[in-house]
Amino acid sequence: MLWLVIIPISIIWVLGLLYLLLVVYYRLSRKEIFVPFIPADKRGIDMMCEAVGLQGTESVVDVGSGWGSIVFHLLDTYPRLAVTGIELNPLLYLLSMLRKTIFYPNRNIKLCRGDAEKFSYKNFDVVFLFMLSPFVNKVLAPKLETELRIGAQVVSYVFRMKSNKFKETRVKLLEHGWKSAVYVYEKIV
Repeated sequence: MLWLVIIPISIIWVLGLLYLLLVVYYRLSRKEIFVPFIPADKRGIDMMCEAVGLQGTESVVDVGSGWGSIVFHLLDTYPRLAVTGIELNPLLYLLSMLRKTIFYPNRNIKLCRGDAEKFSYKNFDVVFLFMLSPFVNKVLAPKLETELRIGAQVVSYVFRMKSNKFKETRVKLLEHGWKSAVYVYEKIV
């Protein structure tokens, strides 16, 4: 009966060590800005959806989708939504693929393992972001400025995006444990 305790603990330790090694690898291999994995919470995701005014028929991409917190919440809330998640970290990508295979096998979802810098955003109505401002402002903002169509929206949880080609709206979050906000950007130029 001791094996019922030892095996799960061993698996957790191995996965934790693997994740730590991946973090170190990505930290050393990316010369620009390191973006850590921080899962988005349900209240923040709800506020993002409300702030951007999703109708449920848009084409949406979650940049840095991690294990799929935003992607799968969107599918649960808006079943007809076309959702794409892009994630660079192979372990997080595999976890999200596993969730898709088990819980969402026949849904309109596309999960991509790749670099946000090389991904094309031309066909999306809404871009979801929950990542640090330095990466967004240095790498993603210029790409979104050139690729998104006028009227497309970017919704960012906690972190601001700086761009003169987008109109910014800030939506405050109430009683969240820390001061945070949701920012919605509509492409105007």
